[in-house]
Amino acid sequence: MREDATNDRYDGDRSDRARHRARLIHADGYRSGSEYRGQDVLVVGLGNTGAEIAADLAQSGARRVGVAVRTSPPISRRDVLGIPIQVLGIAGSVLPTAIGDRLGATLRRLGTGDLSPYGLRPAAWGPFTARRPPVIDVGFLGELRGGRIEILPAVEQLTDDEVVFAGGQRERFDVVIAATGYRSSLPDLVGVDPGCVDGLPAGIHTIGLRESTRGALFEMRRDSLELARVVSRELAARG
Repeated sequence: MREDATNDRYDGDRSDRARHRARLIHADGYRSGSEYRGQDVLVVGLGNTGAEIAADLAQSGARRVGVAVRTSPPISRRDVLGIPIQVLGIAGSVLPTAIGDRLGATLRRLGTGDLSPYGLRPAAWGPFTARRPPVIDVGFLGELRGGRIEILPAVEQLTDDEVVFAGGQRERFDVVIAATGYRSSLPDLVGVDPGCVDGLPAGIHTIGLRESTRGALFEMRRDSLELARVVSRELAARG
């Protein structure tokens, strides 16, 4: 998988993580919010994964749901003014990136509104310039506005029994879920050095590893058609 759409990473040393008494898991080990009913849970990172997990926890009865945010992302509803967000992403991708980001910010203000009363600063990056999708709301905003999710500062350290946030704030949680992104397992799978264009192994045809505002299925279809043309040319050259 590609890196999640967030820069929110906790990179404290291993001794911090080893001695911390709260249960600490990565988002890839998360299965259902029902497992955390009645518990205080901190989600580290507000990409699409972190937002979906936080919403699920709140809806499933977690006693407290906090989200530690280092870099505020753009958050969009699944449709704006009745237009699906993917359609807007596809349309905006043909514009200069700066114009696409300004247009997207305007539409987010209409669809999402001002989130500063809930602890979220304005988006620190634009989807078209960054060439990655925004956080797409699937229940997060409703839980945030309803007071069932709280925004907390970036995590600085894990002590024996507390989470230390930027600014010195300290809190206790039963569970800490690191929604801090993923890396591609392709190099491990095929046993090659990934040091090439876009971090993908040279000489290997791939689809589905492209991030964009147009959506994964859209990009996979485009990649598959191009791959078919490449393979056809290679077969024809072999005679």
